[in-house]
Order: sequence, then structure tokens, then C-alpha cells
Amino acid sequence: MQKMGIDHIMDFGKFKKQDDGQFPKLKRIRFRLFEEQRDFDFKVNRAIRFLDAGERVQLAVLFRGRELADVPKGRNLIDAIFTRLKDFGKVESPPSQEGPRLVCTIAPLNV
Repeated sequence: MQKMGIDHIMDFGKFKKQDDGQFPKLKRIRFRLFEEQRDFDFKVNRAIRFLDAGERVQLAVLFRGRELADVPKGRNLIDAIFTRLKDFGKVESPPSQEGPRLVCTIAPLNV
């Protein structure tokens, strides 16, 4: 029986870096389905600040327990966020459900 050898060992951190030597900027913001308006506004304003700084933003709506039956409400929440952020960024990846989360990515307009 022949043993399998390792071709090479790579540094994943170097592999993940961009050509200019920087890691890609991605900020994650998590929303809940039933959230206070004040918290919603704070998180949207934080996303606007990140987009102005030239960073990509990943939005996630989290569902817990019976909230999974309200996925259409989560899509409406994502649409409301999109309307608030349309002047600052464009949708890079449309909303997709990954387990108990609804995830999408927004890129800044100036990139």
C-alpha cells in the first residue's frame, strides 16, 4: 500500500490577501426579524458609514425557532434596508437563505 504525500503546505493568510497586500474589507451586520426601530436605524447608519469608507457590507437577518416560518418578512426587511442604502451601495449578491439566516452582500458605489 502506497502512502500519500503532501504536495505543499500553503499559508492560507497569504493566499487570502489581495494583490495589494490587504485583506478584503467585509463588515458583517446582523439584524433580527423583530427589532426596535431605533436599533434598525443604528445598524443601517453603521452600514452607510462602512460603505462610505469603501468597505463591503454583508447583511444577515437571523431567524430563531418559529421565526423560520416568517422568511417573507425577512425578505421585506432586506428590501427596506436596500431602499435605505441604494444611494451608498449596490447589491453584490442577492439575498439567499443559508440555514437560519438570510444573507446578502452590498458593495460601495465608488469601487
